[in-house]
Amino acid sequence: MEETKKYIGMQVLLQWAALLCNICLIFYISYALWQITEGNAKMLSLPVGAGVFGTVIVIRYVLLKLEASYSHRSSEYVKKKLRHRIYEHLLKVGRSMKRLFLPLRFCRYRRKVWSSLKSILGNISHSYFTACLHR
Repeated sequence: MEETKKYIGMQVLLQWAALLCNICLIFYISYALWQITEGNAKMLSLPVGAGVFGTVIVIRYVLLKLEASYSHRSSEYVKKKLRHRIYEHLLKVGRSMKRLFLPLRFCRYRRKVWSSLKSILGNISHSYFTACLHR
């Protein structure tokens, strides 16, 4: 569907942006760990670190909300367009299945009748032979 391509494209773009945020966060964490292991912990600034973490978290939150919004719009559009087609297809299939299941219903009915007759005749024949043997 042409209409959903733009939504899917935006989802992919937002996922890449979120990935870049993750990469930035990992680079900052690795830089901070490297400074600590080299003994330059005094070069790190707590407000800058908190600012980087806070900014990345907020950006990721916004990106994920936008991605969820585009995903919802895409699925909503597909549901709206396909619901009518699926319903029409089910109506067509329903008519053909009705023709198919009518003989099956008859076969099921025939099986029930046959099993009933077997049980009745089995009881009658058993009773008949028992009666003949006791004479």
